[in-house]
Amino acid sequence: MKILQLSTHLDRGGITSYVLNLSQGLRDLGHECALFTGGGTHEIRLKELGLAHVRGMVPTSSELNPRLIPATYRLVRLIRREKIEILHAHSRVTQVLCTLAGGLTRVPWVSTCHGVYRNHWGRRVLPAWGRRTVAISKVVGDWLIREMGVPEAQVRRVNTGLDAAQWRPSSSAEPSLKERCGWQNSLLIGSVGRLSEEKGHTVLVEAFAQVAAKNPLARLLLVGDGRLRPVLEQRIGAFGLQGIVRIEPALDLPAHLHELDLFVLPTSGIEGLGIAVLEAMAASVPVVATRSGGPEELIEHGRTGWLVERGKHAAMAGLVLDLLNDERRRVSTVEPALEFVKREHSIENMARSTAEIYQELV
Repeated sequence: MKILQLSTHLDRGGITSYVLNLSQGLRDLGHECALFTGGGTHEIRLKELGLAHVRGMVPTSSELNPRLIPATYRLVRLIRREKIEILHAHSRVTQVLCTLAGGLTRVPWVSTCHGVYRNHWGRRVLPAWGRRTVAISKVVGDWLIREMGVPEAQVRRVNTGLDAAQWRPSSSAEPSLKERCGWQNSLLIGSVGRLSEEKGHTVLVEAFAQVAAKNPLARLLLVGDGRLRPVLEQRIGAFGLQGIVRIEPALDLPAHLHELDLFVLPTSGIEGLGIAVLEAMAASVPVVATRSGGPEELIEHGRTGWLVERGKHAAMAGLVLDLLNDERRRVSTVEPALEFVKREHSIENMARSTAEIYQELV
């Protein structure tokens, strides 16, 4: 099949990782897969993977942006010239684009829903979910059917895949993460994600203040950026945590994630899946996550990681402190978690399941 994946951008994030992994998997199965995006920091990986790319998408989150009109015509010309058989949208704007271009070319299209979103007026007026809608978790699938009114027969659950080998520790001449931060001999806690209120970083900082008061070796690294950063920096100062908490807007995660002693996903809202949890598991890092939807489908409490209630900083602090103080218990989940990722979340399985959905439509 000739398949075109559509994404608003190729900057760092869960959707970009998903699109690149899926495209790689489909290519390995013998399909012709190309991307239509607005470009971004991960464009260089397309060349490494040998994937064709057209930078024709408008970098916008608004489905009413007038620049989507010429983008639609660029897409239509591409579909006709390359004889594309399937379109696959990965964002609200690309869903709208596929509705228009798919209607003009009569090419069937699929969308992946990567999270749980607000049912705003635009989605009610123009649902734009495609002829098949992929849910990345049971939480997302149930939400599509219950809240968005997507017919159950249209929804398909497909596990998100990643390349576990990419996250294995590798020998490098570069200084380690702890050395770079001046935190040698520390116990390093890390969290990766957009710095926004629903991601729960304020709860994590408050919990860490309690941990640090009882374990002087504890350090905290927050990887990400966003509008909450000034608030977090103020909280860090108010708790007197300067020097033992650090915010890194960007980090080479495959090279450094395995150096963490503990990964924490503190989400206070609802996670569609929690790709960062899968990445930490693949990197053989013990994981703590809140009971926030998607992570509950990834973590078997006490076996592949640990779960804690959302918004409960005292409970989070107590669990994290216990794990830092008990290395044997902390690392006991590493092997089962890695096996779970390899078995249930491989790129090959994701690509095969998605290709079967495409076959239903061509």
